[in-house]
Amino acid sequence: MALKNQVIALREENTSLSRKVSESEKQIGQLQTENALYKQEAENYRKAKDAVVRNMEAQNNMFENQMDSLRGIKQKAVQALNLFQHSGTEVKYRNGMIYISMDNLLMYSSGSIKVNEAGKKALSTIANLLKEYPQMNLIIVGNADSIKPKKGYNDNWSLSTERANSIVRLLQNQYGVDPTRLIAAGKSEYHPVASNGTAEGRARNRGSYIILNPNLNTLWILSQKYP
Repeated sequence: MALKNQVIALREENTSLSRKVSESEKQIGQLQTENALYKQEAENYRKAKDAVVRNMEAQNNMFENQMDSLRGIKQKAVQALNLFQHSGTEVKYRNGMIYISMDNLLMYSSGSIKVNEAGKKALSTIANLLKEYPQMNLIIVGNADSIKPKKGYNDNWSLSTERANSIVRLLQNQYGVDPTRLIAAGKSEYHPVASNGTAEGRARNRGSYIILNPNLNTLWILSQKYP
């Protein structure tokens, strides 16, 4: 009887141990599955990290190329516009763009949008720069003095914008610049560079200026891939 009871106890212990072994094997299987998932996640994170690094390198290279282009364009713009240096021409680099101010060349008579012959020659120089650097776009900004137009325009907003439009038309129609690279804008009378209290100041406030702006569409696309 003692042996029989001992056999029963051993059987029960064996059953309990078998159950524990089965549970342990199940846990091992789960751990192996989780480990495989963790390995896959780690691999995915590594691939994502490598992709981000490549993307950042591409962006940095593009920035460097843009900066090299901008430096080259500024230098060439200064050299090309030297012929007009006594006409108030100024080339500046600011905020990733090149600003070309030609106060005396792109200055208009009161209420007029007509570009004078010297201004047309200067625009020809700008057009040649654009052909040499196809990645650059052009923003033309028109201005006005504080005197309301007498006829032809509702207000100085219309007049200043139409002054920019007149330059855009010359660049497109006379100098063959792709119109998709051109933007016309007007600032009306609200950004004067001189006093509107004198005839000379009002004349300066009727001037237009040009902004060479790099086309950053590719860079924008790259930046959207991995925010």
